[in-house]
Amino acid sequence: MTNRLFTPGPTTIPPFVQKAMAQPLMYHKSAEFRELMRNILDNLQYVFCTNEIVLPIACSATGAAEAVVSNLHSHGEKVLVLNNGRFAQRWRDMLELFGIVVINEEIEWGDAPSVEQVAALLEVHNDIKAVWIVHCETSTGTVANIKELAVTIRANSDALICVDGVSSVGALECKMDEWGIDALICGSQKALMTPPGLGVVSLSRKAWKVVEAKKSSSFYFDLCRLRTAAEKNLGVFTPAVSLLMGLESALHFIKTEGLDKVIKRHTDVANTVREGVKELGLKLISRFPSDSLTVVKVKNADDVIARLRKEYGIIVAGGQDDFSGKVMRIGHLGYVSQEDASYFLDVLDQILHNNSIVNKK
Repeated sequence: MTNRLFTPGPTTIPPFVQKAMAQPLMYHKSAEFRELMRNILDNLQYVFCTNEIVLPIACSATGAAEAVVSNLHSHGEKVLVLNNGRFAQRWRDMLELFGIVVINEEIEWGDAPSVEQVAALLEVHNDIKAVWIVHCETSTGTVANIKELAVTIRANSDALICVDGVSSVGALECKMDEWGIDALICGSQKALMTPPGLGVVSLSRKAWKVVEAKKSSSFYFDLCRLRTAAEKNLGVFTPAVSLLMGLESALHFIKTEGLDKVIKRHTDVANTVREGVKELGLKLISRFPSDSLTVVKVKNADDVIARLRKEYGIIVAGGQDDFSGKVMRIGHLGYVSQEDASYFLDVLDQILHNNSIVNKK
């Protein structure tokens, strides 16, 4: 039995990406590799909706975030973190480790930051240098309205807008230039349909000016050096060549389908899953549900998750922290279709109702 991933990440790797990665390895200083990088950089700009350079780095998305923190911020600066889940907490902890003064605005899990809340915070803390926001908080399946929040931040502050797009870029509408995002981060293992191992970063011109004016506190994650190499379609060090070969194929797929159609597909699949789990008597955790994943309360969640894997080869994610053992996190981003969603719901129905875990409405 072949396992099927319905996790928030990593996600299913399409056959064409697997095929691309299985090709003979190319030398990372060859003309062939430069052409590969040119294609990747062009298509990453398309997916990020930006004219700025987008840097793929051999690291996780957490590494990409650390690259931004170590290059963009200075010790003692004050930064606002809109903390509504596990991954916002990670950025808070990382910033504090670098000696950044964090204004940690705790928001109930399942809720999203509001424009009124952010405006009030910026009025009190008028020396904020940056605001960190998670676009899609995968611990709860909650999406933040980055477009509206960015307008509010720009109207009330000169703070940089730093967005965790790890579970949104390539799945949800996320327009870096149009919305005025200053730092956008994602990873290869989610909507970009490539195995884990690549972090991706793009900065606005405003953010680059800040980076250029200070010395990076990291050797490996020196963004200026990474940018210089990328402008020549090269990497600074030995890059993750096979992952880049897979990423090129995945980005070509997105470009061919069309980003608007990709986003609509995610919306349609998400609607199918959300309506399906409600019909099964399950309740969503989030008041602002994301189209990347669905998080539901489930009685005996760990048992249900284990049975999905053992009996059907379906792998979903469990809850984190206070939600551990109480929820199921169902990923539907990347290489996923309506047929996949329907199959998952049919299987979940059998497991839940054969064991009287919930009752249909």
